[in-house]
Amino acid sequence: LATCSARVRLAVAKAVKLAEIARADHPVRTAVLALGGDLVEGGGNIFPGQIHEIQSGVFTQLFHVAGLVEEAVLTLLDAFESVVVYEVAGNHARIGKRGDYAREDNVDAIVGKIARDRLSNQPRLTWHEPGNWFQVIECGAYRALLCHGDQIKSFGGNVPAYGILRKANAWAAGAVREPFRDVLMGHFHTPMQLTLANGGTVWVNGSPESDNIYAQEFVAAMGKPSQRLLFVDPKRGRVTSDFCLWLDEG
Repeated sequence: LATCSARVRLAVAKAVKLAEIARADHPVRTAVLALGGDLVEGGGNIFPGQIHEIQSGVFTQLFHVAGLVEEAVLTLLDAFESVVVYEVAGNHARIGKRGDYAREDNVDAIVGKIARDRLSNQPRLTWHEPGNWFQVIECGAYRALLCHGDQIKSFGGNVPAYGILRKANAWAAGAVREPFRDVLMGHFHTPMQLTLANGGTVWVNGSPESDNIYAQEFVAAMGKPSQRLLFVDPKRGRVTSDFCLWLDEG
């Protein structure tokens, strides 16, 4: 938990610093925080034996992560005129096996509810509550679909680039009725970008996690901790610059 906290704080600090640099050229007034799921590592419902490889129980993680999200939002409020939060739940935080319970029965959703309630007195904060497997982020004319990423199936832990593009293009072509340009997702722990048929981009986020025994043994890969930062032109409706924030620093 200490390593997780340090890396999340570093990601927020780097985002604030880069925003300060960008302000030398143009205003950067709003921070949009996309919580893409898997904030909490659940019990043994994802992989057999996984419960023995989790460093902290769900109870401990839940309240620690809620406090960390609250801290991150307050830090952003100190650096920006306004903050907007969107959230979706991940598969690792679901309660029970897939389909056992309602979609809202997910520890990520509980984390979001705790942090949201604690920050309900912040007038410059807008928090979009989750209600589906996706949310469409709006920033002026910019639109991006936020999802966790487990909607795309993979085998052996490989990042299925073709499967991501096939499904994201179908969503953009009308399977998701709300219009959007880009797709933002996590789940695969590996930063990647892919070009959609509409000219938009699929931005696959990294993860602040690195030492994962399951990934090491089964996938034969250890991710380099990172998070994605995008700057958006709200008038032209497009990403103007992107950064992969590496978090393995001291």
